[in-house]
Amino acid sequence: MLDANNVVSVLERIIASTHADADIQVLRQAFQEGQLTLATDERAVALGGDVNDTVIVTGDCNIVRIFKGPDAETIRQLFQQIIASLVPRALLTHAEFSARAQQASLPSHQGPLAGREAVIEQFRAHLAGPTRVILLHGPGGIGKTRLLLTFPGTVSEGTSVWYVRTEAESIDRDLAMLDSNGQHVIIVDDAHRFAPLSHLREAPVNPELAGKVKLVLATRGIFKETVFYQLGSFPGDQICEIGFEALTNADIDGLLQNPPHAIAE
Repeated sequence: MLDANNVVSVLERIIASTHADADIQVLRQAFQEGQLTLATDERAVALGGDVNDTVIVTGDCNIVRIFKGPDAETIRQLFQQIIASLVPRALLTHAEFSARAQQASLPSHQGPLAGREAVIEQFRAHLAGPTRVILLHGPGGIGKTRLLLTFPGTVSEGTSVWYVRTEAESIDRDLAMLDSNGQHVIIVDDAHRFAPLSHLREAPVNPELAGKVKLVLATRGIFKETVFYQLGSFPGDQICEIGFEALTNADIDGLLQNPPHAIAE
């Protein structure tokens, strides 16, 4: 159990720049185990109510010590970093999303994507134009996730592709960390399951990110209107929908009769 004297000792070493990585780990573990909380107006997002005062509080809410001035700012920045490290990110890289999708799916997402060239070209055209939001909808199990995994090869060079962790309770912090000098595509698979979907509207309309963020939302057809409603309205040329259907028998025959298969009769 972390006691008050231990907290003070760790913080004093941090202020004096004589701390070790083990000291940071002690504080991080104390947060995770609920032994250490912070007096704050914003649920431990920042420390203290006044910019010059920081109050550290133990689990039983007894004041350990009040730090002021430069010492307060040092402690404030430290705990902001620790808190941020404990909150799972809402935006995932392609590799992270691919690993999660592979674990959650019975069929493998590996291997080439066949017969979807027309849909991919639709995406390329919309991503290159004024469209800010693309809604992909189709039946469950049709291959929407597999299609979304191809996006890094679909966007223009230099564009960052992000996938939303649908279990995330907030996305605001991740949006604030986007590079305002770069181009971004944010993809939400099963968009109807993402609770703060309405917050994503801020990304393409934020003046600092204007013209630099496009959203791709994938959902089942029955949830299409729900997703549109949650996201809110956009001008007609800035939002589009792409229907995703199963390949027909003729489509499959065409794939089999042409390279690399070239199966005759």
